[in-house]
Amino acid sequence: MVQQFAPKVVPMSEIPQFHATYAAQVHALLHALNGPALASLVEVLRSSLVAGRTVFIIGNGGSAALASHFACDLGKSLLGADPRTNRSRFRVRSLTDNTATLTAWANYEGYTCVFSEQLRASADPGDAVVAISASGNSPNIVEGLRWARANGLRTVGLLGKKGGASLELCDAAVVVPSDDYGLIEGLHGVLTHEITSWLMAELAVMPRVVGESATPAHTEAAHP
Repeated sequence: MVQQFAPKVVPMSEIPQFHATYAAQVHALLHALNGPALASLVEVLRSSLVAGRTVFIIGNGGSAALASHFACDLGKSLLGADPRTNRSRFRVRSLTDNTATLTAWANYEGYTCVFSEQLRASADPGDAVVAISASGNSPNIVEGLRWARANGLRTVGLLGKKGGASLELCDAAVVVPSDDYGLIEGLHGVLTHEITSWLMAELAVMPRVVGESATPAHTEAAHP
């Protein structure tokens, strides 16, 4: 007979304090991020857009989902409220989206090459790779960055912990200095939205406002 375990019941009265503690951690980590590194990362994306280069985004697990989300924001939301009149199209691809391709390479050749082989097939010198990894040590992320560097692509990263092996393979990287995967991935999500908002303002595709004067219409237009 399988032994049953009763879940620990957390008193409702403890939730506000838990939230306050968690929010304080998020706040501290956000303010600990390297601003110049973020500026360098954004410049790679901005210049890629202006030059008509392709940006490839890679990640695993929750970071794979964020890679898809970020590609959507750069490819669609960045165009603003009236995208059909905007000619500044971002050539961006998440390499996590094709299940058949990912599983074929993983099954026949090994999971380590699932990103590098897609880059080999589609990337050109001068393109860019965005690596999203909480540890920075995922073998397929490291292999993808190595291939990109060896073949003339620019490399940037949204990383966690101390950056792992990916850090030295990135031309620019923002590292969330935490060992908590939830906090790292959460901050990565905040950063992708911040980057999208900054590019909107920089490229004047939409008057997106950050601060108390922001109105719901701005955010609704960005994500209809």
